[in-house]
Amino acid sequence: MSYYKLINHCVFYFDQNTFVLDDYLNHVKKGINEEFIPFLVFLKKWRTKNEIENFIIDKELPDQIFESLLYEDLISIDNEYIDKKFESWGKSTEFFYFATRQHANNSFENIIDSTNKLATTNETKPDIYLSYKEKEIIKLPLPTLETKIKNQTLIDNLLKRETIRSFKNEVPVSKDDFSNIIYLTHGEVASTIDYDGSKIMFKTSPSGGARNSIETFIVINNVEGIKQGLYHYNVENHALELLKSGDFRKKTITLFGNQEFIGDTAFLSIYASKLDRIYWKYKTFKGLKVLYGDVGHISQSFYLLANHFNYGAFFTGAMREELVEKFLDLNKYDFMVLGCNGLGVPLDNNNYIGRNIRKDYESQERRGKNDSGI
Repeated sequence: MSYYKLINHCVFYFDQNTFVLDDYLNHVKKGINEEFIPFLVFLKKWRTKNEIENFIIDKELPDQIFESLLYEDLISIDNEYIDKKFESWGKSTEFFYFATRQHANNSFENIIDSTNKLATTNETKPDIYLSYKEKEIIKLPLPTLETKIKNQTLIDNLLKRETIRSFKNEVPVSKDDFSNIIYLTHGEVASTIDYDGSKIMFKTSPSGGARNSIETFIVINNVEGIKQGLYHYNVENHALELLKSGDFRKKTITLFGNQEFIGDTAFLSIYASKLDRIYWKYKTFKGLKVLYGDVGHISQSFYLLANHFNYGAFFTGAMREELVEKFLDLNKYDFMVLGCNGLGVPLDNNNYIGRNIRKDYESQERRGKNDSGI
């Protein structure tokens, strides 16, 4: 005897007054008559063929409804695979993961066609700069672009990149170091002109479609010459815009998952994507996925610069998005918060204990000059 039930990998929703069954694993969407909803609910459990036929008769449903679902591969027979990872992560995560995958037969638009389409669109191109014009402006020192750390190569920086969460919270970061780190992570280092005459901005980190949708909001805890508060980094002018003054160390600990080390930082860089910038170019779900890559690129640049200037850094995505949005005064439909980097002066003792170094590096001093010739 065989048993039947509705496939596990589906969700239901209304789309423009149509009740939709979405098989997100196979990218199949079917409009369903609302009168059949009780039958779908009935099939949430394993049923025999006899039980199904009796239900159809009792509810006076069309005889072919079950066969139609079978034909569309919307019915599991006798068993179905359930992945424990997604069972634990939840249905919404499973839906996002599988619904945003491209299948083998999906087509991609080439760069010429996509550029031509953008050139003929009537949509206004979003501004590449965000400014809080009514707020107090704190100009930052011009970046020196001359490093104070001698005899340190990119390879050295990469090899010593580590997450640090223990800081001397009473020791400030210098204003010059702060300015250099912020500029070289988030600042505009070059530009060019797009097909429509508008400006394209470039930073030290790559961004999908050169859209640079991520804005940086900075919480100052202990930086020389800058009072405590929440600021927005104005990329165009390499300046800080004061959004609110105050000591927000306890507040940010709550925002970012009750992690106590958040409050020991000299400053936090909180990232939020201005979604219209990415949506203007990417109308498919891939646009949203670009943002996770963008913030990863930014975070790595932040880490390497922190190491270069002998500070410690971390990234965290453990946050209460709703509270972060309220703190930054952002609309969740316009901005997507992505996490934050933190930086501070590391404690002197035992910051780097606990790592097993590769065999071919064991003879080298962990924090000294690399003499391997690499």
